[in-house]
Amino acid sequence: MALERLAELEYPIKWLANDLENSTNNDYCYDGANICNKLLSNEEFKVVKALVKLLYPFDKATEILSRSNYTTLSIIVPTIEKLVYRLNNTDSDFDIINKVKEEILSNLSSQWSLLHDYGMYVSLLDPRFKNLSFCSNQYDEFVEQTEIDKYLALPEIETTEENNLVVWWKQRRLKFPILCILAKKYLAIPTSFVPSECLFSDASNYVTPKQN
Repeated sequence: MALERLAELEYPIKWLANDLENSTNNDYCYDGANICNKLLSNEEFKVVKALVKLLYPFDKATEILSRSNYTTLSIIVPTIEKLVYRLNNTDSDFDIINKVKEEILSNLSSQWSLLHDYGMYVSLLDPRFKNLSFCSNQYDEFVEQTEIDKYLALPEIETTEENNLVVWWKQRRLKFPILCILAKKYLAIPTSFVPSECLFSDASNYVTPKQN
């Protein structure tokens, strides 16, 4: 994240500007003064660090949801629920940070609400989140008196990369035939275009107009 890198470089940049300004070389002095004129103030650096802290969970969530070696659609509701919870329990000393937080919450509420129920269905098919314990509301309407009772009676599995959901459902396809069909249909849906974009980007390194 660019803002995180900027925050990390605060003191090296200040040191460089001060060193240049105190140089006996006029060009160096000019460069040092130019850096100082454009450098953020101490208060602005504090705001940047507060913004980095606020956005850090979103950076990690993007990284998790952009992977292609495991199913991601079932993770999106638990992830958003955690992000919303964190934002609702975060207050900053800076008004601008609080405004950013409120704007993010507003956008999450308006843009995610239409797809939230679909995400809940997919999370229900994920043996790691099937109890929907991550959700602040009660979703009894998602539970029907069918083979799902046996499924819900199973303990949730750990959230690790080693627990392959495709394998998990394949091993239980005879016990849960209907749910297995739904799981194959919905758990395969990616939450991000990042893997496919990376694929096309890599392909351009091997297939050139000259080769075509």
